[in-house]
Amino acid sequence: MLEIKVLIIDDDVFTCEVLETVLNNESISTWSAHNALSAYELYLEVKPDVLLMDLRLPGKDGYALTREIRAENNLVGIIHLSSKNELLDRILGLELGADACIPKPFDSKEVVAQIKAIYRRIHTEINMIEDPAPANERQDELVNIQHGNIRLDVKNRLLYNAHGDASPLSHNEFQMLKALMLKPGEVFSRDDLLDIAQSSSWQVGDRTVDLAVAKLRNKLKDNGRASKHVITVHGIGYMFKVS
Repeated sequence: MLEIKVLIIDDDVFTCEVLETVLNNESISTWSAHNALSAYELYLEVKPDVLLMDLRLPGKDGYALTREIRAENNLVGIIHLSSKNELLDRILGLELGADACIPKPFDSKEVVAQIKAIYRRIHTEINMIEDPAPANERQDELVNIQHGNIRLDVKNRLLYNAHGDASPLSHNEFQMLKALMLKPGEVFSRDDLLDIAQSSSWQVGDRTVDLAVAKLRNKLKDNGRASKHVITVHGIGYMFKVS
């Protein structure tokens, strides 16, 4: 049985109570906070697996809290709950480091499914870092792909940004970035990247690749500044640009 700890962050007490009931019924442990300050204090104390946060919080909003937490921890799940259903708002959240965005009013089954999926993915990445594949297992011929200060560790599926900070990559992120970095300057269409990922678990939609690229750009950030390496070629797709 999964032992998942979730920190719920919403200024609406009723919403927190509903989510607590839903998650507790799934044997998921919960804590609740109603503003960013108390949420951050609980985050440090509880060390949750997943943060489930509203974007509209008193004082510091969910975007700012996401940026603060993600700057120090790449291995905690972050799900945004938003009454905004605009694509640009969802992409902004993903670029800041959120793993998913669920619009309000939310379906409780979707919330539970997202939490469990993110928990499993993150713990797979943690295990991959702590217990890498044995040396005698077959590995790709490439060990590293490097352009300037950006390095992709092929063996361990880790991305190192310009300051040497390592971020684990999901299967889809790794396959896409590997293809882009092997052929810098070459433009890949969205269909090309979907074919490259070849993941049956990926829920394909019009913006699937865009959202994955947003996550890659977040992991490539340099001192909080947006990455200029994965470039959008409007109307076509994406390319990797060497600085």
